[in-house]
Amino acid sequence: MPAVESQNYFMNRTLANIIIDIIAAFLLLGMIATGYLLRFPLPPRSNKFLSLWGYTRHQWGDVHFWISLGRLRQMVFYY
Repeated sequence: MPAVESQNYFMNRTLANIIIDIIAAFLLLGMIATGYLLRFPLPPRSNKFLSLWGYTRHQWGDVHFWISLGRLRQMVFYY
C-alpha cells in the first residue's frame, strides 16, 4: 500500500504543478500584453487623448499592476 500512496502523492503534486505553471504562463502573457499596450499603442503623455477598448493609459497601467501582483502572489505560493 505505501507504493500506491506514494504514487498518488506524486500524481497529485504533478497535477498541482501543471496547474500552477499554466496560471503563471497566463499571468506572464497578461503582463507582456499590457506592457506592450502601455509602450506602443498608448505611449507616454497620451493620458487623456487616447484610449483602447475604453481604457486610458492609466487604467491599463492599473490592469498591468494587478496582473503583476497576481504573478508575484503566484510565485510566492509556488516556492
